[in-house]
Amino acid sequence: MKKIILLTLLCTSAFSNTSFDKVDLIEGFASNYELSSKMHSKKANLDCQSFFHKFDLYDQNNNLVYENYITQSECNILATKIQVCLESSKTVCFKPDSIYDSNCNCAD
Repeated sequence: MKKIILLTLLCTSAFSNTSFDKVDLIEGFASNYELSSKMHSKKANLDCQSFFHKFDLYDQNNNLVYENYITQSECNILATKIQVCLESSKTVCFKPDSIYDSNCNCAD
């Protein structure tokens, strides 16, 4: 049990307060996006097109550290947050325990 708790903490702490400053549409898709940053090699993927909509966070070694199945409306909420934040503050922040937080910056 201790190992499971420790592993969970390590996985979520690997992505605590991670910001992104770039979003790209994944080639061949109409609604599948990859978020990245010039400051680090972590990335995120927002998939609003597949049968199962997901928001996945990856570490600097491209290992999946946080997987979140979401609904179509939640996908739209996250896509809007990404667009609004990148347009207004040039960065968008995601915390694994509160991905729907409307704050654009990690310091907020």
